[in-house]
Amino acid sequence: MAIPFTPGSLKGHQEGTNDVYVGVDNSDNFFVGDAGKNILGAAHGGDDWFTAGSASDYGGFFSNTFYGDAYLDLLGNATGGNDSFTVFGGNNICYGDAGGNISGSAHGGDDTFNVSTHGSNTLFGDAGGDISGSAHGGNDTFHLGSGQQTVSGDAGGNMSGSAHGGNDTAIAGGPSLQTFYGDAAGDMRDFAVGGDDIFVGYFFSTAYGDSGGEMSGFTVGGNDTLLMDRSSVAYGDALTMSGFAHGGDDVLSAPGGWEESRNILIGDAQTMSDFAQGGNDTIISRGGSDEMWGDAQTILGAAHGGNDTFVFHFGSWHDKIGDFGQGSGSVWGRDHIDVSALGIHDFSELDISAYDPATHESIITFSSWDDVIVHSQHELMPNDFIFA
Repeated sequence: MAIPFTPGSLKGHQEGTNDVYVGVDNSDNFFVGDAGKNILGAAHGGDDWFTAGSASDYGGFFSNTFYGDAYLDLLGNATGGNDSFTVFGGNNICYGDAGGNISGSAHGGDDTFNVSTHGSNTLFGDAGGDISGSAHGGNDTFHLGSGQQTVSGDAGGNMSGSAHGGNDTAIAGGPSLQTFYGDAAGDMRDFAVGGDDIFVGYFFSTAYGDSGGEMSGFTVGGNDTLLMDRSSVAYGDALTMSGFAHGGDDVLSAPGGWEESRNILIGDAQTMSDFAQGGNDTIISRGGSDEMWGDAQTILGAAHGGNDTFVFHFGSWHDKIGDFGQGSGSVWGRDHIDVSALGIHDFSELDISAYDPATHESIITFSSWDDVIVHSQHELMPNDFIFA
């Protein structure tokens, strides 16, 4: 049975209607798509459209707050609708499915967020709070404008139990201060699994492929793609990893920028401890002076890195690899440096400085403006490279 917006809860097998909400110009707007409380049982949210009002004065910042399905929680076997949000300048907060939590076996919808012009936006793909139990986030899409943007692909809080993040995509469209959390802005615990997320950033961005906090327990990161711009920081999985957490096989790239632009690309986490395991990541330098880590800046306990690949192109400028693993029991795994795009066919074509056993560093010079400092276990050998 299709139910128009209710100030109470949708339950049983009720379905929300497909509604259109248009904000009033030069005013604060507040809309809830389907239920003023919860969606529970096997109820289903409608496919709703939300459009913010516009400000006639560019300096007039108004607030728009939109809830795609439920003001509170999605519970049981509830499902969110496939909602669409369009916001302009101002202070905007959009919840794809629930302003609170998603739990049980509930499933978020596949929502779309469109942000145009300058503003401050906080966007939650599924839940403003936690996702737990066997709940699943939707596959959400974010088209970001300029301004300050904070995006949580699935949960604004934590993910726990056997929760699973959706496969989310966020693409920046202009200069801004962007923070992207692929799955959870907080922690991932228990057996939670991250989705395979994509983030295409502008300069001054920070991206976490899965969790903005700690991945612990037996959590598994998704296979994420983080394409950063100038002066940005990317973590393939989380800020920290502990327990038996396992990182995904991520791709991190800094595709552009001038020489002074410095990006930090970390394949898994800033710190890995206990029995955490890094993924097999690919770190790509195309421009700027990048600090590259295949696994983590700090590895403690019995944690172990993955088998990573560092890729270089013409115009990569002055980079540094902080944890080049060469096997033989290394906590950094067995890594490779891919120079195939530079047209290098043989080890003899490489210009490598003498290895310094005190600093564990050597320098590979590709041209007068392109080089990389490599921090490794021992001197570089032919089997450390991938040639054309």
